[in-house]
Amino acid sequence: MLEKEKPHLIICTHSFPSRILQRLKKRNLIDIPVINVYTDFFMNGIWGKKGIDYHFVPHQEAKQELVRKYKIPKERVIVTGIPVHETFMARKNEKKGVKQRPHLLIAGGNQGLGNILDFFQKMNGTNRFLYSVLCGNNKALYEEILRWKQPHIRPLPYISSIEEMNRLYEEADAIITKPGWVTVSEVLHKRIPLFTIGYLPGQEQINLRYLEEKGLICNLSELSHYEQKIWHVLHDEIEQSRFSRRIAEYFAQIEQTAQDALKHIVLMQAKGYHVLSH
Repeated sequence: MLEKEKPHLIICTHSFPSRILQRLKKRNLIDIPVINVYTDFFMNGIWGKKGIDYHFVPHQEAKQELVRKYKIPKERVIVTGIPVHETFMARKNEKKGVKQRPHLLIAGGNQGLGNILDFFQKMNGTNRFLYSVLCGNNKALYEEILRWKQPHIRPLPYISSIEEMNRLYEEADAIITKPGWVTVSEVLHKRIPLFTIGYLPGQEQINLRYLEEKGLICNLSELSHYEQKIWHVLHDEIEQSRFSRRIAEYFAQIEQTAQDALKHIVLMQAKGYHVLSH
């Protein structure tokens, strides 16, 4: 494939091709610059580390790990956070407090009807909130919620438009989701309170651990009822202040956006600077 496509630059957002490219570079079989873009809040052992030209990492701890453990020069490790589309990087419009009837956006509909039924059961059937449920491609879930005929619960089919998804984030007072990297990263940029009601062992569990340690997510999975906890987090001034501070601390560590870092690397390469050579 490399011989056919002859790329000027390779960007890895998955660990397996990164590992393969590391081997090829160690054997001097290719000299194409390679960038790892880590798409979780941790770096698993499969990723190629040495021989990779640049690393776009999610946080400072990941940078320190690469520098100390793998002896990667610090100038080759850039803290970008987990990349998201530029549309989501615009901060959510400031508003005066939470709406009288908070709007909860529920993601993860592709996981099945059972999770959503369990969520509403643990919300005690309350209509103190407005709910928008992202059903994804789960038509059974979408049709089931329609049959409920509850005006405060709105099912949404698969959304392909980035602008529409951004609008939903702008409308929401909080997001209920699983700790996968895509939704979480987008929501962090919108500075919206983030709740999770479950996770899968492995990547989601490790992501959740980091997010909890940093105070960036509220884990509801151990609770038998959710309503009071969500209401408290959204209305308590101390909780809101803490969340705002933790979000600010998270973004303060970001050195560059992935977009800006990539533009700089491509520009230097175009000018003939050997910034990517070892």
